[in-house]
Amino acid sequence: MLSSHQEVLTQALALLSNISKEDYVEIREPFFGSSIGQHFRHVLDHFTALQSGYEQKLVNYNVRHRHSQIEQFPELAQVQFTALQNWLGNLVEDDLETSFVVESEISFSHKHSVTVTSNLARELLFITSHAVHHYAMIKVIRLLQNADVPRDFGFAPATLTYMNHSEG
Repeated sequence: MLSSHQEVLTQALALLSNISKEDYVEIREPFFGSSIGQHFRHVLDHFTALQSGYEQKLVNYNVRHRHSQIEQFPELAQVQFTALQNWLGNLVEDDLETSFVVESEISFSHKHSVTVTSNLARELLFITSHAVHHYAMIKVIRLLQNADVPRDFGFAPATLTYMNHSEG
């Protein structure tokens, strides 16, 4: 299971290795209000919240690093994604059952956070699915930039399984 989550990080690293700073920071209005860098920073916020929260037994998804250097420099995102791959690579399957508290804001009309008990397996499922959702938007931005994007980038694993089965 852990290697599957690393694959999501590998996808980001592959795209980051082949992007200019200009494309990374470009905002394609009116279609998108965020740059690729902002999408990757957001994905990294969730992964780093899980990493630090796992160690502290409290994952707080409300902590965001908006306007950070990661939004401006693809090489900084690469460093962060690589560090997260290393973290996942050091975990073992038994770690997946580790329980902790998760905090997240839930209201659109006023500030209201809740806490729930979860475990590493469940939260990895959440943040990798969340990452794929952002990758789908990144893919569209790259296509609007006339860039080549791998066929499977931005698709959920179940969608890829369906697509591959339908083609065969």
